[in-house]
Amino acid sequence: MTTIETNKQLILTLLEQLGETPEQVAEALKAKGFKGRPKQAHCCPIYHYLTSHGLDVGVTPGQISLYAPNDDCDITAPLSIKQFVYDFDAGKYPDLEET
Repeated sequence: MTTIETNKQLILTLLEQLGETPEQVAEALKAKGFKGRPKQAHCCPIYHYLTSHGLDVGVTPGQISLYAPNDDCDITAPLSIKQFVYDFDAGKYPDLEET
């Protein structure tokens, strides 16, 4: 059975794989085909990326909320992810917006 700690580590690993800068994150998400809607915790490209790996999450600029049956937890997003989400919400990556 998967534990919160295991899922937390999986989330951090998946996020780190996207890149070290917001631009690298955007390019990685674009290459993988993930799009979303700005300012929506359950519809941004990061949300779609993480849920495609079977994770139940919500995404805000500063954190990822991991939802579990008996225990939820918040994970501080890496700086590149934080900045990407801020930039995405501000309209910097229109090619990643769902139409």
